[in-house]
Amino acid sequence: MKVAVVDSFLPSQTLTTKWLKHQPGMQLLFTAKNGQHFLQQLNKQKEVPDIVIADIRMRIMDGCSLAYYIKFHHPPIKLIAFSGYVEPMVINTAFASGFDAYIAKGNGWETALQEAITRVANGYCHLDTRLEKEIDAQAFRSILNNREKFWKQISEGESEGEGEYNLSKREKTFIILNATAMSYKEIAEVMHVDKRTIETMYSRISKKVRVTSNKELALFAIQSGMAIQANFTPFEEQQKAG
Repeated sequence: MKVAVVDSFLPSQTLTTKWLKHQPGMQLLFTAKNGQHFLQQLNKQKEVPDIVIADIRMRIMDGCSLAYYIKFHHPPIKLIAFSGYVEPMVINTAFASGFDAYIAKGNGWETALQEAITRVANGYCHLDTRLEKEIDAQAFRSILNNREKFWKQISEGESEGEGEYNLSKREKTFIILNATAMSYKEIAEVMHVDKRTIETMYSRISKKVRVTSNKELALFAIQSGMAIQANFTPFEEQQKAG
């Protein structure tokens, strides 16, 4: 089973990769420091990972934005969130964005991660049993029901050039990436085009969806369900605010 690890916190990434290398049947394909770096790495690979283990809080392109992109373009890939955040709102956002499992960092993570890998590999969604105090079984079922409804809507509107705004899948890809902190140069690299093509694409899309700025387009993406960003304040910003 081929696995990729995405984590901006190097000590955590190192622990996870060392653990994976000792697991029978596991092959570490590559590591990345954030969502943007993952997409760059993916473009260089001959193989696609079966499972991606990703942190949630990462700069430039966070885990939830990455999960949405992966589920939109590579639905077979299984996604496991591996995070220090245990708030229900964060967990709900993670599953809605496309994660198949959510595991908390901290004591006992090895057993929890092994269980999550086994579960998602067999086609199930999974929540770390250590988080039962945060989200009970009934709440988790509700999260999964909402996730299913959301992705059904996305898949139904995925046909090329269909829908209210007549957007192609390529244009939707740009909208997803534009809703992150990635620059046009970075988006162009991921989409294998030059920056001028991206600028032309923005001009065309903005006329279709009737927006006048990148910020408005990002809001349109989130409000229309074309993109998801984690809706919580990074720890460093919380410290500054405090």
